[in-house]
Amino acid sequence: MGGAAIKKGSLLLGLVALLGLSRVQLERRYQLPFPHLDSLMTKTSGIQDAAFISLGFRALAADVAWVELLQNMGDYGHAEENGKKYPFLKNDTLRVTRIDPFFVRAYLFGAATLAWLTSTNRPDEAMEILAEGARYNPAYWPFRTYAAGIGYLKSNQMDSMIRMLEDAIRDPDCPTMVKSVLANSYKAKKRYAEALAIWEDVLSSESGREYYGRAREEIPQLMRLLHPSR
Repeated sequence: MGGAAIKKGSLLLGLVALLGLSRVQLERRYQLPFPHLDSLMTKTSGIQDAAFISLGFRALAADVAWVELLQNMGDYGHAEENGKKYPFLKNDTLRVTRIDPFFVRAYLFGAATLAWLTSTNRPDEAMEILAEGARYNPAYWPFRTYAAGIGYLKSNQMDSMIRMLEDAIRDPDCPTMVKSVLANSYKAKKRYAEALAIWEDVLSSESGREYYGRAREEIPQLMRLLHPSR
């Protein structure tokens, strides 16, 4: 009986060791494509986010974080005039994307606002966000487009930046912020008809509601610039 018990115990230990080894191999081979919980932005909402994720509601957690980011932004359609700097925008963006690293719209929005909003003017932070986005979404080409556009902005190459933005607005995930920047760039270059077309597109787009007021202000101004004799 003693020998049988020892043999049984040894077999059990062997099975436990085998299961442990198999788990390690599986984790190495099939790692989940999500950042570790340690990387969550925990300063303000870490407990809430971790709780959602632990219960299996990762997508819901990211949606809640995204809505809270937009609420914190307020009326960002007039952020330029109000001089808003959004000091927590980088962290708020990474909060969303570290919950769901495939939430590409959040990367684009955060990077565009940080880089191209004059009152914000933090292109280096924008590049950090894009770099993290590209690490998880290497085939998503708009990240490279935005990075190139920000590079041209930093080197004061307006025409090259405009070409990059023209590519960017063809993407359905393109934030209205980028369209606004392109329209302003056209206006600065006296390309009034092209600026007008963008604002008219913003005004007709369901996703551009936060910029409707700005569009309604810009359209008559551009019309006057196009037809000064009227």
